[in-house]
Amino acid sequence: MKKYILILTLLLASVMSAQPYTVNYQLNVVDPCTNSNYTALTGQFNAGESFTADLTNWSIPNSLLPWEDLIKFFDGSVWSLDECAISENLQLAINITKLNCGTENDYDYDDPLFFYVEVAVIGQNSGVTPVDQDYMFNSGCFATLDIPITPEKIALLTELDISIADIACAYYYAGSGWTSSGMSWTIENNTLSLQLSHFSKFGGGKGTLVSSVESEEVINQIPSKFNLDQNYPNPFNPTTNIRYTLPTEGEVTLKVYNTLGVEVETLVKGLKPAGTYEIKFNADNMPSGIYFYELRMNNNSLTRKMLLVK
Repeated sequence: MKKYILILTLLLASVMSAQPYTVNYQLNVVDPCTNSNYTALTGQFNAGESFTADLTNWSIPNSLLPWEDLIKFFDGSVWSLDECAISENLQLAINITKLNCGTENDYDYDDPLFFYVEVAVIGQNSGVTPVDQDYMFNSGCFATLDIPITPEKIALLTELDISIADIACAYYYAGSGWTSSGMSWTIENNTLSLQLSHFSKFGGGKGTLVSSVESEEVINQIPSKFNLDQNYPNPFNPTTNIRYTLPTEGEVTLKVYNTLGVEVETLVKGLKPAGTYEIKFNADNMPSGIYFYELRMNNNSLTRKMLLVK
């Protein structure tokens, strides 16, 4: 009898140990003007399963109405996690964020990513993983986000001058900044599918912008003057770094022009606080030659020359 009890106990323990890990989630939208979080959805799913972000009945707060179309870009999206991806129970805060504080239908971002998501993770055993760190999945296992591209979303993309075929995605790696490494995406059957190797920050935008602006580093110091440094390295192929300083807050643009004066890239556009910034410019899709980059803030402007040699 004791033998059978022992066998039954072992079987029960085996079944219990085989139970998938659970994921509790909140899908939030961050008010860009107040940094307030509004929770649109909460729920739970098991690793190996998925949940659908049904935002149809969510009453969007008045302060977020200017970004209603962008928020609803995630309506109907399906979030899933391979069963093998995690080895502990998780709590996720999925934050749709970094929308500009502006007027209605203001989609003029200072970031090339028209959608931007941060995933904060609390693990049962690993504790809190900030969004500027990487919560890595077990090797060979992934999270997937499938976003259906409806006619309404196509209209939004058209307004942003983005075609479906031109969508590109970027991923954040701690210590490396924004990159396409560790992520793959496809667009098939009117669905944008992203496969993620870890939780941190990710987003999507127009392909030429996403590939050109890989990262921008804010250096913690308040400069005394408006300045634009010479890019380095120079000559370069195909990436170079551009540093600039702002003594006060202001509307800033940093643009690249060819020798005919035609604008070929917008690297920065939007309101920036005082500080020193460094941005990486990728000219992989451009021909060799001389280019000019111009920094403007309020009534001030500075221009420098750089040489791309392939």
